[in-house]
Amino acid sequence: DGKYPVLWSGGDAIAVIQQEDMQDGSVYIFTLSEGGDGKASATFECNNANGFDPNLPYRAVYPASSVVLTSDGKFKKYSFSATQSYVQNSFGVGAMPMQTSMCIGTERPLSFTNEFGVLKLQLEGAADEKVTSIVVTSDNALSGEAILYEAKIVLNGTAAENKKVTLDCSADGGVALNQYEATDFHIALPAGAESGLSLMIHTDKASYYKQVPVHDKNKVVAGSI
Repeated sequence: DGKYPVLWSGGDAIAVIQQEDMQDGSVYIFTLSEGGDGKASATFECNNANGFDPNLPYRAVYPASSVVLTSDGKFKKYSFSATQSYVQNSFGVGAMPMQTSMCIGTERPLSFTNEFGVLKLQLEGAADEKVTSIVVTSDNALSGEAILYEAKIVLNGTAAENKKVTLDCSADGGVALNQYEATDFHIALPAGAESGLSLMIHTDKASYYKQVPVHDKNKVVAGSI
């Protein structure tokens, strides 16, 4: 029906931030429990539960690696990786940022909202040519430091490295193409990213440049491909 489930993967972890003003809060890391791999709902276990009080306001963010800590383990800032890993027919672990609304108590499960969308590329080519990486660049920030609002993530980096995301396809020597059937590549991008998007596709034989036309169908929408 054109819909794809977002499922938990082994190694997934979420960060729970407990703070009244969303500054200098305590951060608790929860990791996916055994048996949760491949499921839409799963249990996470806290690695550093001492001090966590579910009766105080808190928010959960995925991936846990997006939360940067101070030297004493407190919340410092959010930052999203500029590198994603290729996964066949999907996107890499940690590539799709999600967050919950502010929560109090533990009576109901945490419900995460996808804050990025997915750019899907369908590439054809000779079978002896392998894609090693795809670099997406934009006029606007695609990675790096960010601010989290109740319903969206806003990336605010201004450096050149913040305006690109790399899909690393180099595992096993690259992803072999097919001249008769397209191979799908999925890259998570912040919602609204459509202005000035361009692609550099690197293979083990050459590099190819492609500009993404500005069009409503190419607009990145949170939770959509």
